[in-house]
Amino acid sequence: MGKRLLAAGLWLFAALYAGSMLHEVAGLHELVGLVIGLTSAAVIVADPFHRLSTARLPVPAPSEPEIESRDLPSELPKAA
Repeated sequence: MGKRLLAAGLWLFAALYAGSMLHEVAGLHELVGLVIGLTSAAVIVADPFHRLSTARLPVPAPSEPEIESRDLPSELPKAA
């Protein structure tokens, strides 16, 4: 949970900065950054779709390609 709170804080500051840039460049209201920041932090903390959870699906082991007999040379070359 500590990593998630740290990530939420970083998203909050990043969105606040982006909102400040939108305020300066596009002339939007000053509270746009605060609203975007708090919303993004709340989504990170709440994780409503469990997309950020630590549960992972098992990954199947890689399989070796099958080698057929026609791919192998019938005799090894002899040294001269």
